[in-house]
Formats: sequence, structure tokens, C-alpha cells
Amino acid sequence: MSTFTLNTFFQIILLFCIFIFTIAAFSNSGEARRNASKINLRGTSKLEADFFQDLKRGELNEWSLADAFFIASGIREQSQLNRARQWYDRLVDEAKEILKPYKKADERADQLLRWLHKRVFRTYKAQATDAFDIIKTGKFNCLSSCIMYGMIGEKLGLHVRGITVDQHAFCRVYSRPLPKRITSTKSRSGGWDVETTTALGFNPGRTVQIDRAVISVPRSRYRNRKEISLLEMVGLIYTNHVGMTRAYPSHEDRLLAYQKAHLFFPRDQIIKHNILAAHTQVIQGYAKRRRWQGAQAFLEQLADFDHQDKYLTTLWMQVAEQHLDHASYKGLEVALKELKNYQELAQSVPKSTWYYLEAQLYGRAASHLDDRSRSDEADQYFNKACLIGQKAQSQRNRGSLSSRQAIKRLRHNYLVLVKNYIIKVFNQRNLSRAKKLISIALKTNSSDRDLRQLKQKIFRN
Repeated sequence: MSTFTLNTFFQIILLFCIFIFTIAAFSNSGEARRNASKINLRGTSKLEADFFQDLKRGELNEWSLADAFFIASGIREQSQLNRARQWYDRLVDEAKEILKPYKKADERADQLLRWLHKRVFRTYKAQATDAFDIIKTGKFNCLSSCIMYGMIGEKLGLHVRGITVDQHAFCRVYSRPLPKRITSTKSRSGGWDVETTTALGFNPGRTVQIDRAVISVPRSRYRNRKEISLLEMVGLIYTNHVGMTRAYPSHEDRLLAYQKAHLFFPRDQIIKHNILAAHTQVIQGYAKRRRWQGAQAFLEQLADFDHQDKYLTTLWMQVAEQHLDHASYKGLEVALKELKNYQELAQSVPKSTWYYLEAQLYGRAASHLDDRSRSDEADQYFNKACLIGQKAQSQRNRGSLSSRQAIKRLRHNYLVLVKNYIIKVFNQRNLSRAKKLISIALKTNSSDRDLRQLKQKIFRN
């Protein structure tokens, strides 16, 4: 009986562990899907939107690698895609006939490249990233020729991966099938590099190439070599578009291009960095034009990408400060209401942020009242600004480095308002009032050197 009970106990423990791991796995995958779903595919056609929705979910059974290449190249309608598919299918059929005499993987890989340069690839052009360039004019660059070679090679039984180095891309063909999921970006043995921009680019460095003066990638540029899937290579089309063409004239267009690239190639750190930088440009642009709701919408979207808080908190602070500065001209009550809205929108921002911003609002209100000769009310607001500033300084800020630096800037701006108010009163030759104000300021900001120097100047008179 005791043995049965012990076995049952272990079975229960085992089932519980399996349950916990299953829940964790579903939670992680669900979080990844939620993050991807935050990307706003504005301005896309139904075809493109359907494709990216499936790409987000990792369900591309209805789409081929060629479809991805064509859509990334600019195809937006089903009729266009059908014509591109027909062109591609005819090309694959021709390639099958050409390669029938060749059985070995290296021979087939070499002959496929030679044939493509006779049949399709006509002229190298650095900006020719799209499938359309190849289809219509035969113009190609390293990325488009690599993807096209890999697409057809895969159809013919070759095992092809993409290689990226600094400002260049090419292929690698393996003699044996590769695992379905590869996380490493290092190349494996048992394969050959293929420089797709030249007909003799199979296995660069052979004697036949040297004799014919074919130039391949300099070895000095191999130190940043990364091996990736062909689907991830397709995602680089969007980054090429941003860097080499004028297809994305606005900051929002460029941001969307990087987000699309991220859906193809989510592990690429450069794309992630570009998404953060593009968000920054978009948000600052909205704030500059005083379109606060637009800035807030992109700040909320940025939260799904900036997990290390490189920019997020700082940008929230900048936008809130600019908005509240503008709102303060409409009255203190209006500005305080906007401040409360920001507190609700950005709850992860350090509390000292809101204290400093509130102190600034009371400081500005004090200055406005003083301009209207309402000095008693103005000094009351000044006193309140100093007390709120003291609360801000008492908070412990353990956020990211960027957020701590942003809080220092907020504190600096708050103290500038305090000092300017005192200096304005002092310049009015109202010494007794200036002495009273400097004493209030030093009670709450006793360590500030500029305030101590200002006190010495005031009390010398």
C-alpha cells in the first residue's frame, strides 16, 4: 500500500511539472505573438496584410519563399502575384532541364549559378534589390541575386543558406540536409560559398576564378559573417530599401519598413536598433508638431520593442515635458489635468518624473502670476513648487541609465525655473522678498551650489 502511494505521489509530481512547463511554453509563445500583433500594418493592401498576419503567427503554409520575395519587392495585388508566380515556375522548369546531366551537389550548385547569369542576371546595379528589377531588366545586386539563386536552388534539391557580411550578401550551399531550426549564425562544414554576383562565383578562390580575374568578397570583411535563412534574407530587402532608395520618405514609412523586416528576421540586433531609433524620430516629430496623441500612440507601441528601456522612459519624459509646457499657457488646471493623463498612460515611469513636472508647472504659474503683479499668489505657488521638488528628490530612482539621466535633466530644468524666479524678483530690487524666496529654495534644495552663490549675492546687498 505504501509503495503504491509513493508511486502515485511521484506520478502527481511529474504531471505537475509537465503542466507547469507547458503553461510556461504557451505563455512565452503567446507573448511573442502579442508583441508582433502590436505592429500597425497601416497602408498595406489586403494581400500584403494577409501575408504579414500569417508571418506573425508563423503560419506560412499557404505562401512560398518566392511569394515572400515578391511581396517584399512591392507586389500588392493578387493578379500581380499570380503573374510573378508563373514567371518563376517557368524559370524553375527551365533550370530543372538544364541541370539534369549533373548529379553531384557541387556541380548542380555551380551550373545553376552559371545558367542564371546567362538566362536572368544581366547587369549588376547596387540599388537593384527587388524581384521586379530582375524580372523586367535583368538588373540585380548581391541581395536579390542571392535570394533568387537560393529560391531556385531549394526547388532543385540544393540546401541553401544566406550569408551576410559588412555591406554584402551571398549564399552557402550544403551537400546534406540541414536541421529545420538553426539558431547559430556560424557556418557549418560540408558546404561551399556562392558569390552570386558573378557567374564564376561558386566556391570563391578557385584557380579558374583567379585566372579570369573574378573578384569575390575580401577576407577582411568576413569577420562579421552571419549565416541566416533565406526567409530572413528576404527581410533585409526592407532595410536595403530604407538605406539605398527613396521608397520610404517619411520617418513613419521607414519605421514600418523596419517593423516588416523584424517580422522576417526577429533576432537581428541591427533591425531592432533601427526600430528603436525610428520610433524616436517619429515620436519627436509628433511632439515638435504638437500632435500629442500621435506621440503617445507610438510611445505605447515602442514599449513592445524597448524591453531594456534604452529610449522609452526618456521619450515619455521629453514628450510630457513639452506637452505640459505648451498646456501651461492655457492655465494651471488644464496642465495638471494633462499631467494626470500622462501618469495613467506611463505607469512604469519613475515617480520623481511626475513630481518634477508638477513642480515645473507651479513654477511657471508663479512666474505668470508675478508678471500680473499678483506677487502673494505667485510666491505661494513658488513655495509649492519647491515642496514638490523636494518630494521628487526624495525618490529613489533605480531605472535604466537613460531614465536616470533624463531625471537629472528634469531636475535641472526645475531648478532653472526656481533660480530665474528669484533672480527676476531680485532684479526688481525687492530685496526682502528675494531673501525670503532664496531661503525657501535652499530649505528644499540645500545642496545646490548655484542657489548658495545666489544667496551670497542677494545678502550682500
